[in-house]
Amino acid sequence: MRRLHHTVLTLALSVASVSFLPLSAGASGTSSSAQAHSLAFAAQRYLLGLHSLRGTVAGIINGVFLAEHVTIAAQAAEQTLTITGAGSITLIYVDATKKLFIKGNAAALENIFGVTITSAATEANKWLIVPSSNSNYASSISGLTLATSTVGMDFSALKTVGPVKAYHGAHVIELVGKVAASTSTPGGTETLYVTAGLPTKPIAMVESSTAQGTDTLVWSGFNAPVHITIPTTTSNLTK
Repeated sequence: MRRLHHTVLTLALSVASVSFLPLSAGASGTSSSAQAHSLAFAAQRYLLGLHSLRGTVAGIINGVFLAEHVTIAAQAAEQTLTITGAGSITLIYVDATKKLFIKGNAAALENIFGVTITSAATEANKWLIVPSSNSNYASSISGLTLATSTVGMDFSALKTVGPVKAYHGAHVIELVGKVAASTSTPGGTETLYVTAGLPTKPIAMVESSTAQGTDTLVWSGFNAPVHITIPTTTSNLTK
């Protein structure tokens, strides 16, 4: 994931190890970037050590609303993505076999996977296998495994430690940083909320850019039981 949704969204719209004792409930103000890094990378290590997790993303990017839900387990991941004007689609990726299944409406097949209008009308709302040779295969599965679930998240950008506050029903520490512009993304602000107690768990990440918009990722379901039904289709996606 740059985030859980980053690679598919981009397509549609075209570690250090340190110890840290969290701030006390009464602590506030600005702290060093080293302290921010310590918390941020502890949260990343927590994610990468899980057996399963869930994430939801919502935001407005380039004036377009998106909503996404992702479940990632040891053997498979399921992602649903709705982008206003671009359609809705579900992806299931099976890590053991490297198979990527998709099911979307005609608009999603056209806008996200580049399927022709004729093929999209025929293949809409059916489970299809995306061949690994498809130009969208690699970008679609990026981040859809536990080992790659934090791909693209710039934890090193977080340099300021804020006060303990309430957020999404938890006592959290707010970490803030600036993300430099690159050839693929505009610069902006990144805010990560992590639990104020041990272990350091990530609660949410907010990315904001004047040029692009704002989206929020919220994590949940840490190590919760997961069942993903693998499609039995043998039809390949065509263009």
